[in-house]
Amino acid sequence: MTSSEQAAASSPAFHSQYRVVIVGAGLVGLLLAIVLRRADYHVVVIDKDGELKEIGAGIILPANACRALAQANVLDKVKSCAVAPNAWVSHSYQQGGILARMELDPYIQDQYNVPFLVIHRPDLRRILFEEAKARGACIHLATTADVHRTDFSDGLIHATVTDDVEMVARNPDDGRKERTLQADLVIAADGQQSEARAFLAGHSNQPLPTGKMVNRILIGIDRMRELGLEDLIDPPCIHVWLGPGSMAVGYLLKDVFNFVLVCSSECEPEVYVGPREVEKEELRAVFQDWDPRIRSLVENGHGYLKWLLLENGDTALSSWIHAAEGDKLKLALTGDAAHAIGPYIGSGAALGFESATVLGALLEQARQQSDIAPMLSVYESLRRPRTELVKRVTQKMGQEWMLPDGPLQADRDRTFVEEVPPSQGYPNALQDPFFQTWLYSFDGEQEAREAWRLHREDSFDSHAALLLTSIPQSFAATYPTLSEVKKDLGSKLSQGSSISASAADAPRWSLYRAPNPAFVVNVSSENDVAPVRYCNKKNITFLAQSQGNGWADTFRLDDCGLVINMAALDRLYFNKDRTIAWIGGGTQVKDMVDAAYELGIRFSNPTCTCLGFLGAMLGGGLTRSQGLYGQGVDQILRLIVVTASGETLQLDATHNPDLWYAMRGAAPNFGIATSALVRAYPIPKAQNIAWEGAITFADDKLEPLIQAIYDLDLRPHMEIDFLFATSGPPLNTPAITAIPFFLGNASEARKAFAPVLAVGPISDETAEVPYDHWGDFANSFCQKGMRKPAYGASLARQGLNPATWRAVYEEFKEFVA
Repeated sequence: MTSSEQAAASSPAFHSQYRVVIVGAGLVGLLLAIVLRRADYHVVVIDKDGELKEIGAGIILPANACRALAQANVLDKVKSCAVAPNAWVSHSYQQGGILARMELDPYIQDQYNVPFLVIHRPDLRRILFEEAKARGACIHLATTADVHRTDFSDGLIHATVTDDVEMVARNPDDGRKERTLQADLVIAADGQQSEARAFLAGHSNQPLPTGKMVNRILIGIDRMRELGLEDLIDPPCIHVWLGPGSMAVGYLLKDVFNFVLVCSSECEPEVYVGPREVEKEELRAVFQDWDPRIRSLVENGHGYLKWLLLENGDTALSSWIHAAEGDKLKLALTGDAAHAIGPYIGSGAALGFESATVLGALLEQARQQSDIAPMLSVYESLRRPRTELVKRVTQKMGQEWMLPDGPLQADRDRTFVEEVPPSQGYPNALQDPFFQTWLYSFDGEQEAREAWRLHREDSFDSHAALLLTSIPQSFAATYPTLSEVKKDLGSKLSQGSSISASAADAPRWSLYRAPNPAFVVNVSSENDVAPVRYCNKKNITFLAQSQGNGWADTFRLDDCGLVINMAALDRLYFNKDRTIAWIGGGTQVKDMVDAAYELGIRFSNPTCTCLGFLGAMLGGGLTRSQGLYGQGVDQILRLIVVTASGETLQLDATHNPDLWYAMRGAAPNFGIATSALVRAYPIPKAQNIAWEGAITFADDKLEPLIQAIYDLDLRPHMEIDFLFATSGPPLNTPAITAIPFFLGNASEARKAFAPVLAVGPISDETAEVPYDHWGDFANSFCQKGMRKPAYGASLARQGLNPATWRAVYEEFKEFVA
């Protein structure tokens, strides 16, 4: 007796009388029909298409998909038509160099006891179709279910058919036949544009463009050899090219090379569903600078098709099931109807197969009809967290793999090459050992049996929560979509605030390892603390920024994280005698200096005027006038802070003193400073001047310059910066530079810095400068996108050893050469 016969023989009698209608004869619907027939349910499958057809050509079947097929006893048939690729190979897009290689065959088989396969979609659908029919499922094509007209109280489904199955009425206008189907359970596996999903959402399911589209090209094996592209088919591998805003995937099927190009859809004039023909010229324009092999594939294929990557307009669908008490008919979503994801990590079909296996294995355990409703609830509780997590990781990989050329892309490629073996957070999540194990080890039958057992013991909820604990927290957070963030946060923010999914809304001054957030919340009021509470609740990493100057190697933000942009909190108020100012958390140094100078006021502020004032000051705050006034942090008299819990507190020496002192120097670890009360110094405009500027010296003056700095009589109103720099591209000529600063006039300043000037500079750019231009010499460092991490050091003059500095300078010259 086969396992299917054994399951049917042990099934309760009601199974054979319990009518399950599966809407959608796609891959997931057919696999579900096979699984339910094993449990002896009466299964009817309907599909609106009049024939079996599939867009695309190939489909990836990773280990979790193959395990589901094995449990349905169809894996051997699938393997006979499939290819087992040796590896997943990631390439750079321009020359095609290999960035990373993930072993597949035989590694996956050895590790997970099932293979990793690729197969023609039509072949896979044909196998599942024939198996479902052989198991006794009734399949009707050209049949459309009208869920909106379904009577859930008596289980009658209205359907429109164009074949010869049991009609009850004929539509005289178009020859279609209308009939009703009796059902106890409808399972919608009818894809992303599911009518059942629209029914549960309560409105039409309008597809939304993701900004990306897929282009498919087929190339025959003989033609591949003629083109000299044997390396792409022998041995068979999945090849993935990572490029700016686009990517390409190619792999060998039984008799053809399946080549897919993902790129921007911004040139598409309208939103459409399904495939359309694509012209070579469209692809040439996008991929003209890519690996020559890609250009050859674009020119020499056939079967050119394109289709938009869409997402559901109802991303916040509250439930996948409809099982009202007293209704005879119940409804559940599965596959893409429930959890459509992007194509980037090849897991869409696998998740659908998992869901079919879980749902089938749960229903197989039903002992009476009253078990069905709670089983559907358990099904959703099991599947929703996992599928949402895989969707977020897929989105993250799509962003990571299509980064524009620049520092982030270079850092990604460097990690690919240097991080061997891969670890948590690797740029290909499938090579992350934690995530891969969690994804590929999933056993739907085992999870369903254990979940139902725990449900009967009233302890299922805790078990469901544990399903995500086997992987790192960075993957376990269920990151929301933009529409979900807007829905949850929009009403809690002040008027004038906004939410977007564009990192460009919170630009940083340095692109070096700049965070690439999934969401940006532009706050307009200090009361907008809702993002902090929301991120804590959703377990989302978040970063608050004012002007975006912090070096990115001092903090981390997940690609699915959230930036709280405080740039709009740029308020500045003075008290009547101009000795105290109230400064907003988004205020830029330049704005406050300009305002202060016009009013006859001076702050002890950072030199670089592009900085956010509070961020720089709370980090310690080195200033040009610190000899007179103390460091930047000494200027702060009171803070308003949002803590990690979302609580707003006033901090000063008497209110919350412990946190007050913690914030002074280590603020990012303890809270978000939204405003501060700081010291201001009334100075008549005519006296608010300083002498400063760059003085450059020849190489042979290094030792005398070091000695001269050592000999200076530095007073509180004096400071000197000493640095090695270059002239910039293309020559990068090294230079030795000193930047003196003197609060006073030029005559007094030149006397005070006479030892330095006596060394004999090759250029002297010093001059008397008004307060609002003290930071001008640093403007070249403050160009957006140009800055790189740099660290200064305040040294005791006893540490100025000329011989040591000569050795450092020689190293510097070699570095920039």
